[in-house]
Amino acid sequence: MDDDLTAVAAMVSGAWLTLALRAMVRLRIAELAAEPVGLAELGVASGCPPERLARLLRVLEDAALVRRQGAAWQVTDRGSLLALDHPAGHARRVLGQTWAPTIAAWSDLSGALQDGERRFGRVDVPTDGTTMWEALSASPPELATFNAQMASRGQAQADALREAADLHAVRSLVDVGGGRGSLVAALLAGNPGLTATVADRPDVVREAAAALTEAGLDGRADVDAVDFFDAVPPGADAYVLANILHDWGDDECVRILRVVRAAMPDTSRLWVLEKVLDAIPPRTDREATDLHLHDLHMLVLFGAAERTQGEYAGLLAEAGFGASTCRRTSTGWDLVEARPLGAA
Repeated sequence: MDDDLTAVAAMVSGAWLTLALRAMVRLRIAELAAEPVGLAELGVASGCPPERLARLLRVLEDAALVRRQGAAWQVTDRGSLLALDHPAGHARRVLGQTWAPTIAAWSDLSGALQDGERRFGRVDVPTDGTTMWEALSASPPELATFNAQMASRGQAQADALREAADLHAVRSLVDVGGGRGSLVAALLAGNPGLTATVADRPDVVREAAAALTEAGLDGRADVDAVDFFDAVPPGADAYVLANILHDWGDDECVRILRVVRAAMPDTSRLWVLEKVLDAIPPRTDREATDLHLHDLHMLVLFGAAERTQGEYAGLLAEAGFGASTCRRTSTGWDLVEARPLGAA
């Protein structure tokens, strides 16, 4: 019983610790204390009076994110993961998941479970009923954080495609909802015979075009400003939906998939990169817990869900695709592959 009491008490205060991480990221403690630094100097650099900053540092020390070295403080290896430029992307994930409208949406998880409707923008915070996408577009700093968080996944998603998809016969690819083009950039870097198009909203593909040019991919990569509920570029050998369908309810997913199907030659293939609830072999307990929490996150943000193999297969069949397969990869991403119904 004592162990249970301790465990539940830790869960109750878990939100406080997460919000302490937000303060750590916003104050750039990981960067400022990369080397041992005195409390007074750290206070000046972070804009916090030392006596108040020390209160945060005590909590971060308890979490093994910082340590004292005499009169100085320094981030630990664990704490260094929360630097904004760390490739793991945890700092941006902290900022995104502790944004006030997101926290507010989670506060009415019970209501979302009862009616299946999103809570983002519908709880008492100043988002006026807007969707998350509309709220992000109205907040450039939050949009930049979100886009950077999504871009940090590109290398792992490209690695998943190399591991589980047959790229040999593919010469052209469309990344539907491809954001800033990080997946395309990573994929083209290792596949010199491939060309690709990033298809996304106009404000997003402007960033993608700049990023792809900076990566030296002019001539092999381009962008197309689209609404993927209406149209995507036609005629490619392969289409990718990476981390897209879990943002939408079933009806919207079928609409997106039908648009993609209409653009595909019968010889083309569709690759859906998601984290599938019942993919084989099973995830570790830690990975499964994280995915289950993400499933609730999709509910409160969008009225959407993570899905099983069977659920993805049902959506694909309704949209005009044949039998699908699901493959686990070492990257943590799962690849669901399908071809147009009736294709050889």
